[in-house]
Amino acid sequence: MIKDFEYYLPKATEQALTLFSKNSAYKAGGIDLLDLLKENIVSYDSIINLSGIDSLDFIDTEIDLKIGAGVSIQKIADSQPIQKYCPALSESASEIATPHIRNIATLGGNLCQKPRCWYFRSKDFDCSRKGGKVCFAIDGENKYHSIYGNQDGCAFVNPSGMATVLTALNARLQILTKKEIKTINLRDFYYLPAEKLTCEHKLNDGEILLSVTVEKENLLRKNYYCKIKEKQSSDWPIAEICIIGGINSLGNFENVSIVLGSAAPIPWRMIKEEKKLEGLQATTKYIGNVVESSFSDANPLRDNAYKVKLFRTLLYRGLCSIAGLESER
Repeated sequence: MIKDFEYYLPKATEQALTLFSKNSAYKAGGIDLLDLLKENIVSYDSIINLSGIDSLDFIDTEIDLKIGAGVSIQKIADSQPIQKYCPALSESASEIATPHIRNIATLGGNLCQKPRCWYFRSKDFDCSRKGGKVCFAIDGENKYHSIYGNQDGCAFVNPSGMATVLTALNARLQILTKKEIKTINLRDFYYLPAEKLTCEHKLNDGEILLSVTVEKENLLRKNYYCKIKEKQSSDWPIAEICIIGGINSLGNFENVSIVLGSAAPIPWRMIKEEKKLEGLQATTKYIGNVVESSFSDANPLRDNAYKVKLFRTLLYRGLCSIAGLESER
């Protein structure tokens, strides 16, 4: 049974700030929050619904790409400017969950979800993410868990379908506090378990995510996105990749950004591979060399080593796509 709570529907962000108290929660679409309430993972004295705040629901492409945190996932998928300038972002939005959920869920909610690990979601397991002493996934059922960042007490994977592409695009978040509007790079937004075990991100209690901004120059680079699911379209992904980059006049890679989803507790940047690719001639031979030497630092668990092979294939196909080459895999 869900505990009784006060419910507020403010019309402005400033009003929402004043309504927040010690045991409150903000919601927009509320997809994740409702699940957590029903599963008795969380309870609140008051819930503040942000969906009635019009200033959070916009897509602006006048200078850079700026998307309000209250924009629905479906609106991002359907946006013609986004489809034109960054098809990877549109595609990632279109593959999240079901049409019904995409029309309710918001960008802000998607970025700030709690882990979808079944041990965390079950009241029968006092796991490390909930303040316990054990990550049951490390030695338990871990087929869908992380291959990076899992050595420090928690093996969940970041659940955000939007964060993979937006991290590759080096997006910035605008966050409203009681004192100011602060900006934080999405690449610095999420915590690894080694940094903060029971908290996923740097949006503090009482703060409101206002918008996400991607600079225009990042939209002008080539982009590739692919999400692999085990069976049906509404599944959570088992592997996801976004590559943003360019090929210079000499036929060499430049400014490549590679981010994996469903690989770690945060969107996982392949920084070593990015450095190897900088200035590298864009041929299938050299791409193959980079791919074969990748993932040497991964830490697959008992049941998810298949992810390494899968990610290598996605990396090869993605780099070939950026280079305008036909993939041999």
